[in-house]
Amino acid sequence: MRGTYSHILSSEIAILLLMFCSLKTASVKQLPSWNVSCPQECSCSIRMSQYLNVERKTVDCSWSSLDDIPLGIPLTAQVLILSNNNITSLLNLPEFPSLLELDLSSNNLQDISSRPMFGRLGSLVSLNISSNNIQEIHHGAFSGLKHMEILDLSFNSLHSIEHQDAFAGLNHLHKLFLTGNQLTSLGKDWLNGMVHLQELHLNQNQISDISEGSVNVLKDLKQLVLSDNFLKALPENVFKGLGNLYLLDISKNNLTKIPTRTFQQLSNRTELVLNGNPIRRVHTNDFLNMDVENVSLSYMPILSLIEKSAFHNMTNLRILHIRQNKQLFFIDPFAFSNVPHLQWLLVDGNHLSALPQQVEESLPQLTEVHVYDNPLSCDCNIHWIRQLLETPENNSQSHITFPHSERILCDNLTVPVPLMEVPVESIPAVCSPATIPLFNDTNQLEVGETLRLECHALGIPTPNMQWMLSNGKRLNITSENVRASLIDDSVLIVHNIKAEDSGTYACEASNEVGYDISSTAVRVHSSNIRVVILHQSKTFITLTWNGTDSTVQSSDYKILYNQAGSSSGQKEIHLHPFLRKYTITNLTPDTSYELCVVYVHNSVYHKVHCLNISTLHEAYVLQGITRISKQKIIMGVIIVFSLGVLACVAGLIVKKWRRKGYEKTDNGEIAETMSQIPLENLYQPPSTPLCTSRTSLLPSSQA
Repeated sequence: MRGTYSHILSSEIAILLLMFCSLKTASVKQLPSWNVSCPQECSCSIRMSQYLNVERKTVDCSWSSLDDIPLGIPLTAQVLILSNNNITSLLNLPEFPSLLELDLSSNNLQDISSRPMFGRLGSLVSLNISSNNIQEIHHGAFSGLKHMEILDLSFNSLHSIEHQDAFAGLNHLHKLFLTGNQLTSLGKDWLNGMVHLQELHLNQNQISDISEGSVNVLKDLKQLVLSDNFLKALPENVFKGLGNLYLLDISKNNLTKIPTRTFQQLSNRTELVLNGNPIRRVHTNDFLNMDVENVSLSYMPILSLIEKSAFHNMTNLRILHIRQNKQLFFIDPFAFSNVPHLQWLLVDGNHLSALPQQVEESLPQLTEVHVYDNPLSCDCNIHWIRQLLETPENNSQSHITFPHSERILCDNLTVPVPLMEVPVESIPAVCSPATIPLFNDTNQLEVGETLRLECHALGIPTPNMQWMLSNGKRLNITSENVRASLIDDSVLIVHNIKAEDSGTYACEASNEVGYDISSTAVRVHSSNIRVVILHQSKTFITLTWNGTDSTVQSSDYKILYNQAGSSSGQKEIHLHPFLRKYTITNLTPDTSYELCVVYVHNSVYHKVHCLNISTLHEAYVLQGITRISKQKIIMGVIIVFSLGVLACVAGLIVKKWRRKGYEKTDNGEIAETMSQIPLENLYQPPSTPLCTSRTSLLPSSQA
């Protein structure tokens, strides 16, 4: 059995090989021969051109470990392939009058000299010098190539194009590839003269800035590829005048919002690709009055929501891709407004629980919807999809198709089930609302900040939304409130929040069938910083403060002071972490002052703690100082007198000890010694006695 199977398999392989050889021989025979002397390292034949898709006399010297251009290349060659070698210079490039295509990719070229090295290739149409190490392009490097249509400089080491005439002479260039370099900007004068350029590929660089006017001169431009760069914003008129542009690819950049005014300059044939940008939501009127035909908002890492009227007045939009956005959970039922010609809506691979029926109702020309690979809930919000999935004979509205319908699943069941397998009658046509809150269970804010809560709802009939505030009041789109307001009834904003605004906030969606509520607990931190008086006088007050909230920097605080009851002349003390004490000077005696700690948020002052303090009366201060001075004088006198008495007693003790020392003799030695001392050298006591009891210093015999 095994031998039979091997024999059959071997026979089939032999047949396939025979067929392949026959096809290869037939294809070779179709090409005319080129009998010419060819360098040993190369092969010479007639083959299809890579770029121009026509038969050319081709010399292929690729993968030959060449350090220079080999000798003996036929002068009648039309295509010369020197890729994947070690060529470092083109100074010895010979003349090839018939050469149309030159491939020097994957070599070791580092510089395109200002010498006209390509001047002998006047017929050249395509030049590929990609995957080298070219760092600079000099002025006039491509001069003489007046017939050049394709130039590929991809995957080199270009940081910038320093010379504004680096591409001078390429007046007939159609395609320019600068992919995979290290360009950081697109200069205003780089592309001057390329009036016939149709494709410009700048993807996989480090471009963060595009000068306004840099591409406006390219009136024939059809494709502009700027993907995989660092663009955060776009000048308003950077694409103005590009009436022939049909592809603008800005995918995988750093755009965080849709540059609406910039894209409004695009023509009605343009395909706009914004895939992979860190855009969190598509806001109302982000795509307002745009004439583009095709838009792609796919593979966005943080896109989560598409708001009401995000696509508004787009009369030429035919195809919309919103695919594979794993965080996208909500498309507003009224996201499309006056989009009359949209035919293909691709929203597969997102995190949608529903695609509201209002979307289908607002798109009269819709013919194909891709909604598979979403975690859909089988309720009234997808009832319309289940109806349209019916067989054509049972469905009068079968003009809308749903590709890959077997992957449209009801995800809210115990086990996901294909929507096709769920009976139409088991999915209700109407249902109570389901709120979709975009807030956490709790919210922590500081005094003076703005509270912003967002909540959406799905249901049939369309639900009404209202909000409940912490004080029990209800707020809807028609309500008036000084600090609280609504945006399209789905966003609640409370400005300059106070400590007393703490409490429970809730959004309530209701229709004729029922209602649903989602709530959150809001806590407003009232910082416990307080002013403490250290010293006060008639003209100054020294104070400090303590108890700052750990979540707030002291630099967010100020101390305001002025005379109590006065609305003018208020002065400020700016607090910072290194300032813990402050003295207010030049105050008026016997005057009451108000001191307030304020929290500063968005240039708005919010009072945290206030106190009133009065400077001392001038007479009271003098009296106090006089009384205190007398007490200090008395104490000083007592201390001085006591120190005097102690000094006298100490002096008497010392003198008496010394006198006794002199009276002692040892066999008359001291007396004898003293008798030899001249009288004038003896110690003479001062005339003024050290104390009044002078006799106490004399021996008892002399007293």
